[in-house]
Amino acid sequence: KCIVNQQENYCFEFPLEWEGQVTAESDRINRTLTFRLWNPGGGAQTGAPSRDFMIIKVFTASEWNENKANTKYDFLEYGPDESVVFAVHLENNKSISITMDEVKKAFKVI
Repeated sequence: KCIVNQQENYCFEFPLEWEGQVTAESDRINRTLTFRLWNPGGGAQTGAPSRDFMIIKVFTASEWNENKANTKYDFLEYGPDESVVFAVHLENNKSISITMDEVKKAFKVI
């Protein structure tokens, strides 16, 4: 399975075990794709997403070069003409884990 961001021209192939457990939300203004663990359990939180565990963000190359030392994001890949930088932020989450190497394998510029 792959989540495609046509505006930013990339896709992320998520692990099959995430199906039915993870939700993703795209924010076109901030140029992010945020992944959250879905909470299907009972109580007040039924059907509510939990906290973020991974965020993919697109920076312009100049934004990245000016702010890379002061950002929580790690470099993923340059866009085709190197005018944009794709970056990722991983949060520790006991319920789901993904490594930077796994993210790099799953991320594709299209």
